[in-house]
Amino acid sequence: MKKALLITSLLTASAFASMAQTEYVKQYFYTAGGNFMAKKNMVKVAVLLDTKIKVIDSVYGDFSNFAEIFYDAPGKRYIGTAHIGRASGKDLLVRYDLDTYDRIDSISVNNVQAIDQNATKLIVAKAFINNSVYVDIYNAKTGKLVTEVYGISNNCKDIKIFGDSAFVANSLPKVSNPYADSLGYISIVKISTGMLSNSINVGEKAAGIDNLIIRKEMDNRLHIYFTSNQDSVMKETGNLVIHSLKKSAVVEVDNDNIYSFDNSQSNVSLARRTKDGLKKTTIPTTIPTDIYANTFYFDRTTKNYLTLVSDFATKSNLDFYSIATGQSSFTIDLGTSVAALKPDYRPGFPTGLAIGSAESSFTVFPNPFKDQFTIQNTNNAYQNWEILNVDGIIIASGEMENFEERISTENFSKGMYLLNLRGNNISNSIKIIKQ
Repeated sequence: MKKALLITSLLTASAFASMAQTEYVKQYFYTAGGNFMAKKNMVKVAVLLDTKIKVIDSVYGDFSNFAEIFYDAPGKRYIGTAHIGRASGKDLLVRYDLDTYDRIDSISVNNVQAIDQNATKLIVAKAFINNSVYVDIYNAKTGKLVTEVYGISNNCKDIKIFGDSAFVANSLPKVSNPYADSLGYISIVKISTGMLSNSINVGEKAAGIDNLIIRKEMDNRLHIYFTSNQDSVMKETGNLVIHSLKKSAVVEVDNDNIYSFDNSQSNVSLARRTKDGLKKTTIPTTIPTDIYANTFYFDRTTKNYLTLVSDFATKSNLDFYSIATGQSSFTIDLGTSVAALKPDYRPGFPTGLAIGSAESSFTVFPNPFKDQFTIQNTNNAYQNWEILNVDGIIIASGEMENFEERISTENFSKGMYLLNLRGNNISNSIKIIKQ
């Protein structure tokens, strides 16, 4: 089972959506349950849609390491893959259509730790096995094994695809404790051939290397950011730069900033750093520091920080944190024992994001707009509004005084903004565009 770290991340490696793109979170796909001590253990597979929980399956298993989402372009469908872990090591990858919620298939894999997928191949990385193959390549459409990758003999932590290469974070276990790490590695697999092309020793500071984020930077080199919950690391090899931040979980990297959760002994802070390292903004939060309670990621649609808080037994919450204040703006109770969660990003421009409910609906029109727009505050659910630019800075705010609030935007530049609405124990957001 994947070891729970104080700082880890669920976010896939991808750049923040550009101004020309629009996307939103339709729902959150997650797994919950599993108990090593009980017989006939079950892991639930569910989605959170408009604050409502829908359980779509229940599968025999002891734990879950991850939930992942991929877009099947030929089939024009979004596929959710739930990891179902078992104490025996005979795990399953169960795949679902995230529009119909039907089960597509299941793939049997031993000790799977992380996966990634492109249009044709599903790459599986494994851990805690002896004298065996740690990376497998499957046909993404059929789920059939294509080839085993030889040459990686260390426990894998994460895997990300970039072009025809799969970058694998793996570690050398300590002799005295196979569940602890002594050295960190980045191994590069050429997907088309199934061959290991390079294995880079990142050293002791990268022991426990996790959460790969891969970007082609403006210097035309490939940059890998990772989390190890240890010291800072930077290593250059050829056209590749590998780096991390001291005791930080890097959860997103865009063209200008590095976004992370920074950990100290007493608290967790939101952090935003410029790429050149000259400017850093740290925002204290009230996020609990229980070693088993925090899994962090970043919502690239709203530029807000999110955290899954779970004690794996009695409670699980999804908390949304403002980049401006560091305070929790919204909390959703997910029930018990949530182990892994993934946002389901969709292209388009929705009326509202997947936060809110029918009892707290609102309408914004026109959108896009020119010199003004109107907020129709159904049921008077919201009392305050604020508008943020793409840097997460509040540029306008006010109170909702009427059923319909007209907002003047004559002084706004053309582009995309985020409108936040807040009421008593409720929050909602929507992208707005000035033409």
